[in-house]
Amino acid sequence: MRKLWFLVVLSTVAAACGSDLAPDGSTDADADTDTDVDGDADGDADGDIENTPPEAAFQATPPTGVAPLDVTFDASASSDEDGTIALYAWDFGDGSDTETGEQVVHRFETAGCFEVVLTVGDDRGGADTARSVVVTTGAAPTVDPEITLDGLPGAGTFVARDVETGLGALTVTGTVSSPGYSAVRVVVLRDAVPQSVFDGLLCSRAAADPFEVTVQIDAVLASHALEVRLVSPGGEVPVTSVEDVVAGDVYLVQGQSNAEARMFSGDANIDQGPFVRSFGSRSENPAVTSADVAWHLAEGNAAEGPGAVGQWALHMGRVLSDAHGVPVAIINGARGGMPVTYFQRNDADPGDMTTNYGRFLFRVRTAGVDDLVRAIIYYQGESDGADAVGHHDGLVALIADWREDFPSLERVYVTQVRPGCGNPSIQLRDAQRRLADEVEGLSVMSTTGLDGHDGCHFSYTNGYEQLGNRYAALLGRDLYADDAPRNIDAPNVESLAWSADGTAITLAARDRESPITFDPGAERDFVLEGAAVTVIGGSAVGPDVTLTLSGDGRTATGLSYVGHEGAGSWIRNGAGIGLLMFHNVLIE
Repeated sequence: MRKLWFLVVLSTVAAACGSDLAPDGSTDADADTDTDVDGDADGDADGDIENTPPEAAFQATPPTGVAPLDVTFDASASSDEDGTIALYAWDFGDGSDTETGEQVVHRFETAGCFEVVLTVGDDRGGADTARSVVVTTGAAPTVDPEITLDGLPGAGTFVARDVETGLGALTVTGTVSSPGYSAVRVVVLRDAVPQSVFDGLLCSRAAADPFEVTVQIDAVLASHALEVRLVSPGGEVPVTSVEDVVAGDVYLVQGQSNAEARMFSGDANIDQGPFVRSFGSRSENPAVTSADVAWHLAEGNAAEGPGAVGQWALHMGRVLSDAHGVPVAIINGARGGMPVTYFQRNDADPGDMTTNYGRFLFRVRTAGVDDLVRAIIYYQGESDGADAVGHHDGLVALIADWREDFPSLERVYVTQVRPGCGNPSIQLRDAQRRLADEVEGLSVMSTTGLDGHDGCHFSYTNGYEQLGNRYAALLGRDLYADDAPRNIDAPNVESLAWSADGTAITLAARDRESPITFDPGAERDFVLEGAAVTVIGGSAVGPDVTLTLSGDGRTATGLSYVGHEGAGSWIRNGAGIGLLMFHNVLIE
């Protein structure tokens, strides 16, 4: 009977209109003899008036109770703006026959959850449906209900948001062992004011009735509380509450000591706040990693431990959160002094806790954010020294693994290392620069132009703070559609050209709309490869740099820009971002 119900409804509606039902939903199957609703027989567009379908709506009273339960269903709220409703048909979801009528009373004999479907049909063949669930229990509720919560978020939880909806989703799961309750309800409050309500119906009627409630949280700069309640026909019983839940965007940081970015000089924790968080502890010890499964306020100064994200990452998160009104979570897996091989995945067991990758993956997955990571920022290479090929190949493999394990990843950012500790070769630094040309969705940021450099690491002021600003601007443009100035990218060489006599070289930057400045003395960072002459001066006009040589250098194989340690003279764009270093670029 129920399988034929929809056909019965439409046939009844068609009969009320005095015509046959066409396959396309019109009221006459013969297109040659159709009559328009205004009486025209020619069917031209001037006389046609489309039928607006009705809108179905109903109320169930009571919606829940102890079985057997008589429920009154009232469909008088249904409407049809251009006609009349000719039929009300009810399917009660309990195996009983379909009933008709604007108001009906139906008895549910047994305990359970029953989806009631109302279909209304109008006088011209249109139809619409409305649905609701009636929950009946087998007994009255107990005074002291038994409920087990095995999937309850903790205080301070961060929920990754869906960027399309702006909402973060989490689940509350468990079992109810007491009869008489129809649902588990989770109420979301902000500043003690209820914002939304989510129910998980209790339908199995087993001795331990399982439930799962999916809850959505707005991604705004506000803390939410979750109140868990049990619902019965007589009202609600409070169970527990969770405080300080927020939703927002998730970023990952990986690399060696300049990604670890502990405090060397200057305090970054002035940027701490309730809306920049991290999960777990950064540690080499698998036992420590697996033991910390809590959310923390992001910590900028510590080398490792709960919530440690590093100085520039904390500042970047705070700038992004303040600018875009969205909480930010950062999980940092960096470890100082390590080559790229140290960060690789064990492909046979990606979650291998004896590996840095496995511990990092454990934290991201346990936090429940692995499928909503927006970007990863990588700062490593000093410890790879002269192994440019190994660094390049290892990093490309690592990015491929990230994209497999973090499927929502939108962007990858690589930081070009400086001369200094580890003595990374200019060939390695050039391999980093060129990654943006070969790996889709990847950008490279320079560290030239940052004066707070001790030869290896950075102070907060003029160092990590500025690097955090650089990344906040890039992410703002790439992920939040900021109308940012063009000069937030690191300047990059596009081409090199000889002067007519070979005593000067013009360096053209890729961004033709961002002027460049040339500090006196910056010429010392250029090397003319394969030639005896040297670069003795330079100047900049618009996006072009002119380098003057000590003689005719046209025997050179190319030009390199090698940078330097510490503070000094730089070639920078209007935002102070230094030119990316390069190796042996051909001079045309």
